[in-house]
Amino acid sequence: MAESKTEWRKSSASAQSGDCVEVAMAGQVRVRNSNFPGQEVVAVFPRAWIAFIEFVKDVDVDAYRPD
Repeated sequence: MAESKTEWRKSSASAQSGDCVEVAMAGQVRVRNSNFPGQEVVAVFPRAWIAFIEFVKDVDVDAYRPD
């Protein structure tokens, strides 16, 4: 699927820091860095994306930040 035809969604919280990923549903879930939209895209199966979202909801993600 061409990038120009892909509908990317960005978190409403991204305006605060500008650091965000964008997500698109195109058969698979596609993820890209909103600061560099022309670079590589990560594609995962929907079940993997759902598992990731559930993990983020249940975990203190700040504990995983590098020092």
